[in-house]
Amino acid sequence: MNIITHNPFRILGLIGNSSERELQKQIGIIKRYAEIGKTKSFDYDFDFFGDFSRNLDDIQKAASQIEQAHKKLQYSLFWFVNNSSFDEIALNNLKDQNTDKAIEIWNKTLKEEITSKNYSSYLNLSTLYIALSTIDDQIELQKLQAGISLKGNLIHSENLKDFSKLVTGNGIANDPIEISKKFVDEVIELLKPYLNNGIGISTNDLISLFSTFPTSIQKYVSAKFTESPISSIENKIEKVIRKRKDNPRDAEEYAEELYNTTKSDLLKLKKLMGYSNVQFQMLANKVANEILQCSVDYFNERQKNDNDDNFETNLEIAIELAKLADTIAIGDQVKDRVKDNINTLLEMKDREISKAIDFLQSVKDAFETNEEKIRQQVRKMEKTDPDFILGLKSINWIAVEDNIKNSINWKKVNDMLLTILSYNNLRRIKESVNIDLKNNFLELANWLRKDTTKKNSLKSSTISDIIKKYKKIKPMLPFKILSSNIKNTDNKPLYTKFIRHIGLNLNVEVTKDASVTFHLSHINPDGCIERNPNISLGGYTLSKTHKLNINTKSINFSGWSNSDGCTYDVGEHCIEVYVNDYLIHSIKYVVDLAPSEKLEIELKEAEEKLTEIKKTQFFKSELETENFEMSKIQKFQLFRSSTTKQMQISEQQNKIEYIHKKTVVKKEKLIEQQHKIIYKIKSDIKNTDY
Repeated sequence: MNIITHNPFRILGLIGNSSERELQKQIGIIKRYAEIGKTKSFDYDFDFFGDFSRNLDDIQKAASQIEQAHKKLQYSLFWFVNNSSFDEIALNNLKDQNTDKAIEIWNKTLKEEITSKNYSSYLNLSTLYIALSTIDDQIELQKLQAGISLKGNLIHSENLKDFSKLVTGNGIANDPIEISKKFVDEVIELLKPYLNNGIGISTNDLISLFSTFPTSIQKYVSAKFTESPISSIENKIEKVIRKRKDNPRDAEEYAEELYNTTKSDLLKLKKLMGYSNVQFQMLANKVANEILQCSVDYFNERQKNDNDDNFETNLEIAIELAKLADTIAIGDQVKDRVKDNINTLLEMKDREISKAIDFLQSVKDAFETNEEKIRQQVRKMEKTDPDFILGLKSINWIAVEDNIKNSINWKKVNDMLLTILSYNNLRRIKESVNIDLKNNFLELANWLRKDTTKKNSLKSSTISDIIKKYKKIKPMLPFKILSSNIKNTDNKPLYTKFIRHIGLNLNVEVTKDASVTFHLSHINPDGCIERNPNISLGGYTLSKTHKLNINTKSINFSGWSNSDGCTYDVGEHCIEVYVNDYLIHSIKYVVDLAPSEKLEIELKEAEEKLTEIKKTQFFKSELETENFEMSKIQKFQLFRSSTTKQMQISEQQNKIEYIHKKTVVKKEKLIEQQHKIIYKIKSDIKNTDY
């Protein structure tokens, strides 16, 4: 209940320093009105503070609340007294609901120090500020802070005795610390409806309201909000310890329970006490230590009783629990313990890779050692054996190579490979996050497959099949690809005139923090993969490692590029993305000439055609035929008169001239048409965007 709106002095219609006689008189008046079913209003009701009731039960309760002196002192702290002419004037303004004027009057009396003449102003102004700050649904923090500070000034001043004498009639020396604690309790109760609801006041703000009070009071306020979560966390830790010891097999469940049930309390304590608070750090470390111990006990217990098929699952759960502990741990000692446990578990997780690497390395070492020994023996024989020195004998190099090739029992090696590198173990290797170990494994496997195949084909077939199986195993990716898009220089279209490099952007949703190595193949329209011997690895165009976290939204890959010009052929290209030699994504795109480039080619062809038209002799065969006829006519013919000859020549000349005219007309027409074509192409070039 609001100690101001339902203050017993308000219910009785009195001020805090009313005498016992005034109190009894007021009670009698109110009772008489109540007996006839009516209520009486008084000057100190201050209706703008909010509603309250004044029935016989309320009167009886209010009277009993202020019977004892210490209670009267407590309730008067949250009400008004009339101890000076300033108080009287200000209270009269309050009766008229003129709160601003009352505040102005009391403020004028405040000095740098509280005195016997103005201590009542500190009390009254404080009560008014606190009351006004809590009238509406939303707290006015500035007024509330001012009111509490003023109240603290009075409680911890020499004039507390004067105030006590004023309201109780005696000057009993009261303990300001105890009064402050009761005051704190009442303020917290008053502010409960407004606490941490988004529109009122936060716990931290409430604690800071008492920043002007003595340190012991500030600690008392803080403890009001920290004792409960601290006790709750400690009880939950003890509960989980007992459950873990009784049943370590289910320690995963207990660790998650502890994390989920203490998370909000730890966050609350962090805000209240501060990250650097020693008590908070000790408590957080206790939670982290217990979650870590759950991780250890869970894995150890499961290892004793579960079969090997559950190894990875149990290991992964133990690692995740250790990481959970790491998110809570604060101290270096606890964090180091968490780190050591995670590293130990990760090493166990990579035990299959380590086994494979150790075996492959031992085969390589043995083979190279044997090879070196055999070659040393041959070199020694060449230098020391007389028959070889004199040339009577020669080295049978085929036999030497056979000896080197058979210096290892490859059947046994292959049998061991099939056991050590079973499908399940290959899957475990593929799922490992230890990139260096995986690269080491592949390097040794490829040595066995490639580097000495020419020396022994028997040993390469088994490892080749194993590598093929390994590449077909899908890796566990710490992200999902949502979409992808091709990136060109300055985000321009994929036209050769603009292309300097083409990149790839993957839009992703990351599920956990990880470092991932990507291999990209840029495939040309002819099906060949672009490679640069200086940077291309393992047959890919390029490789790139990206560190991903849950905030990563996209992964960008730079393009295969040349700053001097476009190196991409016109046609359909493809980018393939691999992780651990497994194709996880591919995207196709088309490189084309820009419209302006195509038009330039058309223009050049049109201009060349115009030149060709101008050079072309149209109707050439017809003209040659008629010219041939002309030459025949012009020859001597027996019995042909000159008149006939001239007539025939004239007729033939007309035919030739007609062909010439026809040639000119056709050429002019074609030239005109070609000029129109050239003009249109030039116009299109001018108007095209690209």
